[in-house]
Amino acid sequence: MLHFTYRHIHEIETITIFVIIVASFSICCFTAYLMGLGLCCLMKRFRNKNTAYTLTVNFKNAIGGAEEDSIFFSEILPSSDSLTRGGSLISSRTNSTTSTLSEGSTKTWFPMTIKCKKIGWKQKAEIPPASVYLSVKFVPLDEETNQNGKLHISVKKVVSLPTKDYPRYTEAYLILEVIRAQRTIKGKTENKVYEYRTRNFRNTRDIEMEEHFVVEAKKNDIKNLSINIKAYDQDIYTKPSELASAVISLSPKCKEICVRREGLELMSHLKQVPKNVGNILIGLSYLPTSQRLSVNIVRAANLPNIQKEKNTNLYAQIFLLTGVTGRSLKRKKLDFTTPENDPCELNGNLSFDITPNQLENVTLLIILYKKNPDELPFQTIESARASLDFEKTHKSTSDHCFGSVAIGKLVKSNKGKKHWRMMTMAPRRVVTIWHSLK
Repeated sequence: MLHFTYRHIHEIETITIFVIIVASFSICCFTAYLMGLGLCCLMKRFRNKNTAYTLTVNFKNAIGGAEEDSIFFSEILPSSDSLTRGGSLISSRTNSTTSTLSEGSTKTWFPMTIKCKKIGWKQKAEIPPASVYLSVKFVPLDEETNQNGKLHISVKKVVSLPTKDYPRYTEAYLILEVIRAQRTIKGKTENKVYEYRTRNFRNTRDIEMEEHFVVEAKKNDIKNLSINIKAYDQDIYTKPSELASAVISLSPKCKEICVRREGLELMSHLKQVPKNVGNILIGLSYLPTSQRLSVNIVRAANLPNIQKEKNTNLYAQIFLLTGVTGRSLKRKKLDFTTPENDPCELNGNLSFDITPNQLENVTLLIILYKKNPDELPFQTIESARASLDFEKTHKSTSDHCFGSVAIGKLVKSNKGKKHWRMMTMAPRRVVTIWHSLK
């Protein structure tokens, strides 16, 4: 009887140990599940920083009406009633006005209702490509032969124009060229028939215009015509820079152009063509104790036609711009020796007095010029620095501009942001990086 009791006790101990092992394994699995769930939540929260949202804003005017507008924001964390964190405005579907919401600010200018709709962290707010919309119509002069006539070209609108590399409003305009292609024995040749320039449009990427011009053409000659469209930015600091371009051939649509009396609507995407105008090696350093920003232009390379011309005098204009409006705070000039080979050694140094708080809101703009020997020296207009009309005086120079480089926290290029960030993170050290002139 005693042996039977010991046997049962041994079985009970075995069962107990087995239950303890199973319970421990279950607890470990449940703990691992909770840890994985917490890690997924953290990753999801991190990914939500790049989540795009669609905000539907109903603006109420003074009369009592409402106008609905859908705006895309990035880096916004919405709450149930209001926005607790702001981000920069990417684009607007119906309104081209840009603005910025400061972080944590709660300002109210007019009664409005805001609705948030989540798109997803993998999907970014889609910005439409740069496009131009035209209307082409052929009006015959002789109704009998129907051959001679006039080609009426109207520019309707341009959407999503590229912006500057640094924070500054754009002053865009279009140049349209009508090109006639002819085939000869020597090959295909292109002749410019007509050129038209639109007026300037300031501080907008979406331009609504009604620009119209007329070109004399024959009905059989329309298939040989094409329209070259180039969008430029009239920069006050540098030369007019090309933003994007497009070529519209009228050959596939020549029959419809001649038939439709109301005109044929055409659309083409504007493409940015990267141009290599040279490289420049720039060194930056900041001394917090003396509050001084040092700029060192070490050398330049791949400058066009620099070796063919003798006695080439190079100089650089360096501007310190405000981060929001792009206004010039300070401006200095660097003269270099005559380059003899490529890459050419420049070795120019200058400094700006700037506080640590201003480092977050300023942009450094460096422009490289080649002095025109037929023009007066640049020192003759140095007295215009203190003038309020200096920007107009600066645009009158005919010196050749190779290109510019923008460096700062608020610039568009990643290399300019990286160079500025490395300089601020390593004070009292010179950070040197090659940049491409644009």
